[in-house]
Amino acid sequence: ITEFRLAQALLPNSGASDAGIAKAGWGLNYAKVNRSASAHMSRTYVTPELYYTQGECTLRIGASLEDLTDECLNKFDLKVPTEIDVEDNCIRPSVTRDLAVRGGLPAPMLGLGWTYKNRTYYDAYLDGTILAFQAAWVASDIEIETGHNPSITVDIPAIQFTGSTPEMGEGKTTQDLPARVLWNETDPMITVTVVT
Repeated sequence: ITEFRLAQALLPNSGASDAGIAKAGWGLNYAKVNRSASAHMSRTYVTPELYYTQGECTLRIGASLEDLTDECLNKFDLKVPTEIDVEDNCIRPSVTRDLAVRGGLPAPMLGLGWTYKNRTYYDAYLDGTILAFQAAWVASDIEIETGHNPSITVDIPAIQFTGSTPEMGEGKTTQDLPARVLWNETDPMITVTVVT
């Protein structure tokens, strides 16, 4: 089992979204990946295409990453514009790539939405409550080893809703929940953990 934690390795336009099925995609700067192997030494190699195509996505919101509740959301969009310029490089492979330059402050944005059920997230928006968010894809029908499944987990310790008022429609009321990603002064703003 190999675990990758990607905190500083995300490149511009990294993010995750859903178009009926939630999916994640990002670019990596492999020089910044913190790769840590677990204590399990034996490995079973699974066909790569099967890793996440059948993985169910679970979205959770709560007071902290240790206190999350599964939520039935109908919209999920995460944009992570890192503002890092990685285009300044040299074609000649023997020459070290120039150091990437940050062109601005990162401002990750999260867009959620749900069929309105109660005032929980409307009140959180009005009160400016800081919440935590997690998106996890786990291929529960595939095991690398007994009890260990391939997975992708996106942890965001601090988000704050920036809207909005529930909107009544035919047969149901919906609420868009745009949010900004904040730094809690302790943890990385976003951590992506990939277990393969």
